[in-house]
Amino acid sequence: MKPSQSLTIPVRGLNLHCRRWGAASEHQLFLLHGFQDSSASWQFTVDALSDHWQVIAPDWRGYGQSDWAAGDTYGFFDHLADLDALLAHFRRTSRPGWSATTWAARSRRSCRQPPRAGAQLDQHRQVRHRRGPPGSGPRRLGKWLSQLREPVGQRRYESFEAFAQRLQAENPRLTDERALFLATHWGRESPDGGVERRADPAHSRLNPLPLPTSDMLDCWREDPRAGVVDWGEHSPQTARLMSEPLALEERLQAYAELYRDTVADAGHNVHHDQPEALARAIEKFLFG
Repeated sequence: MKPSQSLTIPVRGLNLHCRRWGAASEHQLFLLHGFQDSSASWQFTVDALSDHWQVIAPDWRGYGQSDWAAGDTYGFFDHLADLDALLAHFRRTSRPGWSATTWAARSRRSCRQPPRAGAQLDQHRQVRHRRGPPGSGPRRLGKWLSQLREPVGQRRYESFEAFAQRLQAENPRLTDERALFLATHWGRESPDGGVERRADPAHSRLNPLPLPTSDMLDCWREDPRAGVVDWGEHSPQTARLMSEPLALEERLQAYAELYRDTVADAGHNVHHDQPEALARAIEKFLFG
């Protein structure tokens, strides 16, 4: 495995942990993890990339080795502001040429130094038709308030090996070696014994104010170059995505440049199942 360096960056009152692979003099490639994941998951993809990258992968607030926030809920806007600060930090400390592949579309105007390119990996939720029915707003707020009254916690496992077995049960494509690697980095020893996921359980709460679809599409249209890279062939969300073809096409047309690819024998977590194919697709997308 390629060695990584751990960095701690103070951002908006929290210390955010970042992994960095490669020399600081190389072009930057940002890899951003998704829900219940961590930066360590990109190790397999980094191993398959060519050597001329400085790869930077942060742990979002409340995940991995980053600090937990003091609030009751995490939202898209928290991550957006954190990303803006991280991009500015690394822009100051590294060479000017860089690219990014991201899990969420961002407005070019939201970042002080906008990325040269961005892409989403198997982000079905971002492109699905999401207009709620009339009256859904009050119901959503009511559900959120109800969730705040209930305690939240992470499931506990007997050991890291048991956690790895659980990951393999959810994703049979994970090898024993990769499953244990993920469990070791995703998990931590619980104060009450056993192993629990290294993530703030507040992430599981509903976001009371989702980003409206129209605003999301406006952000996508601002990107000078963007695309959807690599959907897993066997992702459990694919059927739902394809069941709304008109809504899907409407959203994909918001991209200035569209590059679509489907990775064979991969589920939702393409970077776990087929990191070699993902690495080839990323470099093809960025360099043509």
